[in-house]
Amino acid sequence: MARLKRYVRGLVASIIASGSGLIAYAQTANSANSANSRTGGIVDSTSSASSEAALFGIWQLTDLWIFFVRLIIAIWVVILLLLVSRFFSRFVSKRIRANSIWDDEYTRKVSGLIGEIIFYTLTIFSFLIGFMIIQVDFGWILWGISFGIWFAFKDILGNLIAGILVLTNKEFRLWDIIEVDYTDKTYFGRIEEITIRYTVIRTLDLRKVIVPNLAMVMNPVRTFDGEELVRLETKVTIHYETPVQWWLDTIKSAVNSLEFVKEKDSTKVMMEAMWDHGLEIKIYFYIDPTAGKLMAVAKAEVNDAIYASFVQEGIVIPYPHSTITVDHNDKNLIGTMLYVDKEKN
Repeated sequence: MARLKRYVRGLVASIIASGSGLIAYAQTANSANSANSRTGGIVDSTSSASSEAALFGIWQLTDLWIFFVRLIIAIWVVILLLLVSRFFSRFVSKRIRANSIWDDEYTRKVSGLIGEIIFYTLTIFSFLIGFMIIQVDFGWILWGISFGIWFAFKDILGNLIAGILVLTNKEFRLWDIIEVDYTDKTYFGRIEEITIRYTVIRTLDLRKVIVPNLAMVMNPVRTFDGEELVRLETKVTIHYETPVQWWLDTIKSAVNSLEFVKEKDSTKVMMEAMWDHGLEIKIYFYIDPTAGKLMAVAKAEVNDAIYASFVQEGIVIPYPHSTITVDHNDKNLIGTMLYVDKEKN
């Protein structure tokens, strides 16, 4: 490494010395040409044009060397600033973890996220400083790059910004039980991992679902670890002729017989509507969200228990009926019946 540094220093010194020599040569040639003009010497037009062309070429070569030297300096400055940026971002991450009360995975991820944000921000400034050293107008370059990046990676950038919101959100954290709607489906499970771009949910059937952070921000997220109880509801229809107290006690006993139903005294059974085919009954019950049972599964088991109790008690579950009244004096109807009877014979 030391040998490489000495080699680079020697190369830069040689470049600077060569550039200085070219500049001095150009200035000497220009002074000689001016002196020749002042002394009134006869200069052939052809040789004068050749001298000017040579001088112009020397100045072009000098500008090229100066640009090359600035480019070398800019590269080294950018590399040095990148090393400083990496060191500073890691230092900030370590200080955040050291000053945090909780030394858990959530704290480590947040500190790592802050360190990455600092590093990439300083990286952008490092390259801007490099452009300034080589005297490049980076305004249009930066605008063009930003415009192209936005259209090409707008979803990725949206997920990155959403990742900051998710990681700084206090409503849900790692290992919390949540329910989120994504791609016309509902996913229920524990948060297993939160990254800058996506969130990993482990469902109760042990599937790993990767949800983009933008979906976590834009779609409703229902949390369950924050509540001790969650109220669910289901509906059932019974016949009009069924005694009220009979179906009331039967349904309530069937629901409360399930172990996952909590606060059994708060289970409510009430009539919600009266339809033409029967009475619509709504049942409210409470479950423990941390017990690891899907709400859809809990509703299904409650419905199974209610149906089994109806079968055992002989309670009839009605279904829609249609009553058809036939007018025997309708000539069209009589003609149709005669035609059907003729076809049968």
